[in-house]
Amino acid sequence: MSGNEHWHQLRGLFDAVCDLPPEAWRSELERLTADPALLRETLELLRSQTVSLERARAPVDGLLARLAGPEMQPGDTLGPWRLTGRLASGGMGVVFVAERADDLYLQKVAVKLLRGLPDPRTAERLAEERRILAGLQHPNIARLYDGGTTAAGLPYLVMEFVDGQPLDAYCSEQALDLRQRLALFVRMCRAVQAAHAHLVVHCDLKPGNVLVRADGEPVLLDFGIARLLDGAGQGERTAYCTPAYAAPETLAGEPVGVASDVFSLGVILVELLAGRRVERDAGDRDRSVVVPSEWAGADCAWRRRLRGDLDAIAGRACALEPARRYASVDALANDVQRYLDHRAVAARQGSRTYRFGRALRRHWRGASVATLVLGLSAGFVWQLGQERDRARQEARVAEQVGQFLLSAFEAADPRQRGKGETEASAREVLDAGLARVDVELADSPAIRARVQQVIGRAYNNIGQPQRAEVLLRAAVEGLLAPGVDEPLLAAEAMADLATLLANDRRGPDAETVARRALDVLDKHGAGEGPETAHAWNGLGLALMEQERFDDAEAAFLHSLELRKTLPEAQRKVAVITHNLGLLYRRRGDLDRSEKALDEALAMKRELHGDRSYEVLGTRHVLSMTLAEQGRLREAEALQRENLALSLDLFGEMSDHTSTAYNELASLNQDLGEYPAAADYYTRALEVEAEVAGEQSVGYMVTLNNLATLEESRGDAERALQLFRRSFDYRRGSLGPDNPNTLRAEVNLGRALMRVGRLDEAEPLIARVQSVWTARLAPDAADVLRTRMGWAEWEMRKGRFDDARQTLDALQPLIVGKPPMFEFRHQTLVAELLQRQGHAAEAAAAWARAVALAEAQFGSDTISTARWRLSWAEALLQSGEAGQASVQAGRAAPVLRAQLVPGSELPRRLEALQAALGSEAGAPVGAAAAD
Repeated sequence: MSGNEHWHQLRGLFDAVCDLPPEAWRSELERLTADPALLRETLELLRSQTVSLERARAPVDGLLARLAGPEMQPGDTLGPWRLTGRLASGGMGVVFVAERADDLYLQKVAVKLLRGLPDPRTAERLAEERRILAGLQHPNIARLYDGGTTAAGLPYLVMEFVDGQPLDAYCSEQALDLRQRLALFVRMCRAVQAAHAHLVVHCDLKPGNVLVRADGEPVLLDFGIARLLDGAGQGERTAYCTPAYAAPETLAGEPVGVASDVFSLGVILVELLAGRRVERDAGDRDRSVVVPSEWAGADCAWRRRLRGDLDAIAGRACALEPARRYASVDALANDVQRYLDHRAVAARQGSRTYRFGRALRRHWRGASVATLVLGLSAGFVWQLGQERDRARQEARVAEQVGQFLLSAFEAADPRQRGKGETEASAREVLDAGLARVDVELADSPAIRARVQQVIGRAYNNIGQPQRAEVLLRAAVEGLLAPGVDEPLLAAEAMADLATLLANDRRGPDAETVARRALDVLDKHGAGEGPETAHAWNGLGLALMEQERFDDAEAAFLHSLELRKTLPEAQRKVAVITHNLGLLYRRRGDLDRSEKALDEALAMKRELHGDRSYEVLGTRHVLSMTLAEQGRLREAEALQRENLALSLDLFGEMSDHTSTAYNELASLNQDLGEYPAAADYYTRALEVEAEVAGEQSVGYMVTLNNLATLEESRGDAERALQLFRRSFDYRRGSLGPDNPNTLRAEVNLGRALMRVGRLDEAEPLIARVQSVWTARLAPDAADVLRTRMGWAEWEMRKGRFDDARQTLDALQPLIVGKPPMFEFRHQTLVAELLQRQGHAAEAAAAWARAVALAEAQFGSDTISTARWRLSWAEALLQSGEAGQASVQAGRAAPVLRAQLVPGSELPRRLEALQAALGSEAGAPVGAAAAD
């Protein structure tokens, strides 16, 4: 019978009985047709209307619409493929076997296409099937080779041809025994788990969608109604499932997930064990699936062996409530494997006697000998039982954590929130989980603490450090609380917290937490494990933030040695190598920093791919290292890549995105591209305000950076307001001696000094200098920057001899430091000579300063032009009016274009050009005066 005749009969049968009560359908259909396949298909269509009349009519209408067009037949061609025979037909289309028609090479494939004219929704489903299958590469999943549309515009897929039998037929014809069936089932589960790892749920698992090849390997077919775990297309696919194997939530049209495939596999397992098809339809969604020992017939050779473990496994997999099923397909497969290995299965939750009996079965030869000494070993056995109980409790807690987090993902489903096709962001998913922690886990302190740690770490990874800190602190105390007592996990959470605090520039706090973690680990004898390596890494970050570089390097190297002996060594080694690169940059060893960061970046790309969070972080630090070497354009290119990646990974509203905006702003500021820098700073502030609020350290750091731009543009009063706001907040929230506060304080002092308010500036700069000098090494970056600020104050105050002594003392300390220190020192030396009236020496010093600026910022940027103006002034003072005119001419267009009219530098430029125009070569006084 042709396909068209088949569908005509199906339509006639459906129309004949669809208005009858459901209990009359079968008897009437049996009267109308003797074809069991046609009867079954009609019943399935009829039963689907009990779920949703609208969802039932859509597939039927689509099926009937296909009658309008001609059907492909064997012998027809589709692109390079020639159809050679019909394999099967189903609700969505027909499958042909085909081969290459162009004779380029020999290959047999399966071609799936729609009959007649498809409705738009069905065409969309087939297109999605093509997308999903293209991303699945697994030996037990049928591969997608090609796809396209027929001449009539009908879509088709070209898939791997699997020469095999349906799962149930294979088991029957090969007369597989119980253990062979279970081993085959485990391999099938591993393939499903592989699909889940690609965020794909099948949604229509059944024996007919699993073909077993002659070598005994199962191959999964037909992901045509599979759904991606992000929720795309959720509502419509459920109408195309097979009711006998569909989970209750699928039949009810509710969101589906991993648990739905677990249910379907559970039904398949019942059928494999019982040797009979489970008779369920859409109306049975609230009825429990019968356990295999009760469903197996009297002729089942292993019926008695199904009671106990296998009944428990199938019962758990087929639980009506998703939360009561296995948390993953791997968990189901592992439990079946435990049965095969004669070990206790998790589904039983049996007594120690049960577990001991499993162990005896597993080692029966040794057990016969061990019986002789069992009495002497009673104490040991009791202790062994205690350890097994603990391991089992650990497994149960881990599974409960997994189930809770899975339910949190499902709670964030866009349709559950009424957002239509909108995808849930990572932050929305975490927010959904966090909202449920205190309510649903109030009576489970161990699980609550674990979930708080997991969600806290995730918040930190997506750029939400404030929320992460609260959760990690709660996790630490929860894991150490009586009744929970998980010191190793608590130490791991402390190391996470120490890392977060160090990254937030709170070095002393981070050190306290990291040392507490190490004390806990030492107390419990865990001196060489991964938790210890993690804690040493956190301590290294804390010490680095305090610029105790030698101690920090020792901590990182100790962590690195521990990591090399532990699992996942390369991934962790990449992290610590990154941190060493960061340390070398902070210490001023830029070549060593670049080498370490390049090494870390290569490892991370190999491990995680180029578009990963790990690559983002290392590329950020490498960009900063290149910038400090004066390679600003290279640094800017890296930060542009980071901004695009951050937007892709985390979206606009993330701390990572604001960091990329901030760094791009700083680089554009150094390059003299002030409008672009202002735009980036503004966007960074908007993101920080949304992510962390305007009253946050991150917001104030960006505000401080914007202040430096306003100062550079010549808006001194605006800059002063921003510097003061940043300092006041940090002093109030972090304390007066916090490193962030000290940096803001010296910035404010410098801004006051540069607007002539020297007496107000003095106590601020002097206090910061005394704190840094007592706390840090003489050549630490913060010490050098503050002492240069003090030299500038002495110079502006007219204390020239003191300023000279300060600058001379700094000279040996900046050797080997990043170029910005040498450049800043050189500008101060040149300005001091100019203020002292040593015009010729000042001109030579300014020439060197401009050369350094050109090397770092470029020849015709604002960052070079501002110092070129000082050079021109010194040249005029030394009687070289011609050269002064040349340098002033180069600086003038850049200064006028970029700076606020009427600010200091434009006024000095006008005075210089007036002097050059009226008295070429005449001295004009120290234009750099206050």
